[in-house]
Amino acid sequence: MGREAGAPILLKMFGLLPPDRRPAPPPPAGTILARSTDELPPALQVFHRAAAPQVVAASLPPPAIAFPPNGSVLPLPAPKDKDQTITLKADGGKAPLTWLVNGELVGNFDRFAAATYKPGGEGLARVTVVDADGRSDTSEIRFKKLR
Repeated sequence: MGREAGAPILLKMFGLLPPDRRPAPPPPAGTILARSTDELPPALQVFHRAAAPQVVAASLPPPAIAFPPNGSVLPLPAPKDKDQTITLKADGGKAPLTWLVNGELVGNFDRFAAATYKPGGEGLARVTVVDADGRSDTSEIRFKKLR
């Protein structure tokens, strides 16, 4: 609805604007200026169309974080624990799975390999998993000290 009502008004406004009389900026350094393909270097004179993308039905569902679930509160590993990490697990997705916590890379892992993360302290964390096709899932969790 907005496109039918707003677009004609926007286009009319653009038509009412005065023409831009400023000169065009100079081309960036290293730019190839050519009036026709004959003036281009030989490697750039021929362009090939890319093959039409193959539409393939996704055989794997997108990744879904199995652990830690969204909204969960996790106890921080005790300093005396030998393994002070938590395990990150996902279902689905095309390997390799890339894990991020608060935007920082944890690593790339096989779909069946669990990723591990060592929390830096109490607070909120945003856990994201991205598969090889760019599909992702995010879980927001809280780390809390046990009292």
